Amino acid sequence: MARTVLGEPGYASLSDVPGTVDVVGVYRRSEYAGAVVDEAIAAGAGAVWLPIGVIDEAAGMRARDAGLDVVMDRCPAVEWSLRRAG
Repeated sequence: MARTVLGEPGYASLSDVPGTVDVVGVYRRSEYAGAVVDEAIAAGAGAVWLPIGVIDEAAGMRARDAGLDVVMDRCPAVEWSLRRAG
């Protein structure tokens, strides 16, 4: 809904984003995540990331079946800090 976010343009939907989408972060409650995952599939995204507490196994399977990488119920900040520490 925002026109800009941190100086970057905002878009109403993934289909409005020009160019390719690498990763879609799904920061919605689990019951709404599947619709966003379906948009990511339709947009040709490379991956979807559902953070801690956001779980939709059926949507994850649809994304995997469509060739997307799927990360579910994980926090990017935690994952990145573990990689740097290891």
